[in-house]
Amino acid sequence: MLKGNTKFSATIPENAFKGLTNLIILVLSNMNLQGSTPGSLTRLTSLWVLHLEDNNLTEPIPLEFREVKNISELRLNNNRLTGLVPFDRDTVWRMRRKLRLYNNAGLCVNRDIDLDDIFGSTSGSRAKLCDEEMQTWSFRYGPTSI
Repeated sequence: MLKGNTKFSATIPENAFKGLTNLIILVLSNMNLQGSTPGSLTRLTSLWVLHLEDNNLTEPIPLEFREVKNISELRLNNNRLTGLVPFDRDTVWRMRRKLRLYNNAGLCVNRDIDLDDIFGSTSGSRAKLCDEEMQTWSFRYGPTSI
């Protein structure tokens, strides 16, 4: 567990956790991490808990996260993530309040999924609906089960 590095900024290399297939918990909260969330994190097949909250992560949540079935707690709140939330209803239901995405103003959801639990209905950070352009992007670059 690494938490609370505010002196230096860094990115997470795509292959940073290669070979760590038995890793169960990864906490990199408040580490001043920047850039994108590596899709390679989804290849950590034993990972149950992933905390990347309170960083400066940008760009969309990788589409690979749609296929994640083993993670039971995912915190990406308080970053600068953008784009379509790639999770389906089953994933949202399975994680419930342990899926935290609030305070990412650039994230949006499809209209058929209610994410008040993860965006925080009392936090003042509401989920916005993806516009037609985002829906087209999602259709072109990968099927979505949302």
